[in-house]
Amino acid sequence: MASSRTLLNKDPNYKKKPFKKTGAPSKMDKALVAQVVSVEAQTMPVSTEQITALTKVLSRSRASIKKMVEEAREEFVESARSLLNRLANMFKSTKRPPSRP
Repeated sequence: MASSRTLLNKDPNYKKKPFKKTGAPSKMDKALVAQVVSVEAQTMPVSTEQITALTKVLSRSRASIKKMVEEAREEFVESARSLLNRLANMFKSTKRPPSRP
């Protein structure tokens, strides 16, 4: 049986496992990942260091963060395409002044 002294003094080699959230990501989590994806889409894809940082900040597993990044990237591409389509339609519908000879 363990004495009371060993129960009061923690083992110095004991490391607590980090807490990981379960369940669906919140809107705030998705918004943060979408912000990272939209900023990085202008320069380069999301790096492994950024994915690691997001796993720590959001307390989520690496697989769930990668899934959220892929979803955010797809949404970003879709919104960019719809914006380009709207701009093209606006450009086609505007009347241009007659060109001068």
